[in-house]
Amino acid sequence: MHAFPLNTITMDLRQKVKRVRPGANVVQRLKRARSMLAKLQREASMRLTQMQDIGGCRAVVTTIDEVYALREQYRKTSHCMFWSTKTTTSRTQSLPATGVCTWPIA
Repeated sequence: MHAFPLNTITMDLRQKVKRVRPGANVVQRLKRARSMLAKLQREASMRLTQMQDIGGCRAVVTTIDEVYALREQYRKTSHCMFWSTKTTTSRTQSLPATGVCTWPIA
């Protein structure tokens, strides 16, 4: 059900990241069915069609400048409505990690 749109978005990300950081890792993930069921049971008013976090993809780049260059690729070439973005920074195993989370605006 959600694999086709996720594959489409992941392939688009792969194309855009090639312009910014050739050879960067691009990965995708689908939420496990049991996790989705648990969320639906916890939140009685939620429907599967409303769940926004059933899958995702990411590109792993080296610098913050590459993160922003990739975001700019989306701003310039996105054929859909533009997305809201939030920049997040965290530290994992002593390495800084910065990402730009995007999601469609309804």
